[in-house]
Amino acid sequence: MALLNGVAGTGVLLLLMQLPSRWDSLLLISKVISFLIQGLSQVGQGLISLTVGLLQALVVLLLLGLAIVAMLLLINGVYRLLRLAMPWLGGALALPVALARLAWSVVRIRPPDRSDR
Repeated sequence: MALLNGVAGTGVLLLLMQLPSRWDSLLLISKVISFLIQGLSQVGQGLISLTVGLLQALVVLLLLGLAIVAMLLLINGVYRLLRLAMPWLGGALALPVALARLAWSVVRIRPPDRSDR
């Protein structure tokens, strides 16, 4: 699992690094902003331009999310490999018991309180 996470994160990051050689990132973002402003300024006539701008903004946000997921996969893979190589590292990086209980109480899903039964 560690190698899979590391390889997946590295692969996605390498693919994302190829994008700037194909497209100029600053030009792409400026066109997105231009289409959005143009579509908003001409609401009746610029509905298509606004839609194109929103789609382009969605693609930029999707690429940003993909880059974040790739980085998290890479960090997770490296951490798992380090834990496999150095077993004592897992205990050194563990949460203190009080902090772990506090985190668990926050993220635990509780059944809804229903007094009408």
